[in-house]
Amino acid sequence: MARIVDLNKKWGDKSVFDGFSLEVADGSVTAIMGRSGVGKSTLLNCIADLTDYEGLIQGFGRTAYVFQEPRLIEFMSARQNVEYVLRGKFADKDAVNRLIDGVFALMKISGLADRAVRTLSGGERQRVNLARAFAYPSDSVLLDEPFNSLDTKLKLDLLIDLKTMITTYKKTCLMVTHSVDEALFMADSVVYVKDRSTAITVSGVSGDKNFGYESDGEPRKMLCKLLYEE
Repeated sequence: MARIVDLNKKWGDKSVFDGFSLEVADGSVTAIMGRSGVGKSTLLNCIADLTDYEGLIQGFGRTAYVFQEPRLIEFMSARQNVEYVLRGKFADKDAVNRLIDGVFALMKISGLADRAVRTLSGGERQRVNLARAFAYPSDSVLLDEPFNSLDTKLKLDLLIDLKTMITTYKKTCLMVTHSVDEALFMADSVVYVKDRSTAITVSGVSGDKNFGYESDGEPRKMLCKLLYEE
């Protein structure tokens, strides 16, 4: 179990978190929702130790981070981008090749491995970004709204393949999203960050389902109510 206990974080004089606590089951997918500016991305930054904070964060282990933009190295190929973050992590070059081949196959970009990323579409770049994050030897993957710029069909195709990736590698995932459909489709649990000290866990989120399907009626109603009450 990963835990955040009594988290306190300020940006200047502004308090973002004040006594915020949360528990996340190992190997689970947790969707983080809440109004704009409430601190969702800041929460991921604290977990990744990218910013200072007070309080206890434990159990997430080594983290990989998927930002809103892919942040790939433009002059490198797709494969070289993944190889770059794996430098010094494995002594066996064949193991590195097998790992990269595996994540590229799951993301359906094996045919793009030798293409320069500057020639790839937005959806293809995001697939390389996700492949890189899951290839990295981490315990947890943090995803900060990486699907915002994609149209609905591209997003759904990518979400389906991402679910397969998560099932295969069994890493703890925290996914920030503003989309109720994304949250209910991907997550084992949904946490709504209401304010700087309050997290509301939405119960009744179930397993496999179709994107946007109304089988999650009660969780959907609760999330919509929380979003529109703000």
